[in-house]
Amino acid sequence: MKNKTKIALEVIFVILFLNIINSSGVSAPYWNSPPENPLRMYPGEIKTINLNLQNIAGEPEDITMKIEILNGSEITSLEKDEFLVEAGTEEYVPIKIKIPSETPIGTIFPIKILVRTVTSGEQGGVAFGTAEGVNFNVIIGEKIEISPETKTPSFSYLWMLVLVIIIAITIIIVAITKKKHKKK
Repeated sequence: MKNKTKIALEVIFVILFLNIINSSGVSAPYWNSPPENPLRMYPGEIKTINLNLQNIAGEPEDITMKIEILNGSEITSLEKDEFLVEAGTEEYVPIKIKIPSETPIGTIFPIKILVRTVTSGEQGGVAFGTAEGVNFNVIIGEKIEISPETKTPSFSYLWMLVLVIIIAITIIIVAITKKKHKKK
């Protein structure tokens, strides 16, 4: 009897929470989970990174996603915070990161972004569905300047490749013509 009650409760639990299952997702090019992949920038630098909002699995319906910057708003900004992601598609959301020029080297800005699905409420209002977070650090380091002497122009490799090909073709032509002259 206890097993039947347990099974019944599990079935009810699954049915009740079935509509919580969501096909949305979010990914970022940087993260905090091991092994970490922080964003490295220098004072005064401005960079735009893209969050990838996904609606590619599950029920085929469009979803609206709202983005909120929970931590790091002093250096991050969004042009807009709500996006419609059509069923079976992905949406790239640009996030602008601007480091103040007076930021000391070694400063770490923890960034925390919350992405929520938005659903219509019963009374015509808006209710939030599921939520996912994106966390990463922005580490401030020195700007690395590459001097012109250390740069190797890419065209020199191209010319070397062309020269090698010309020499190879010349050797092949000479070898073929020698064979023809020996046969005569």
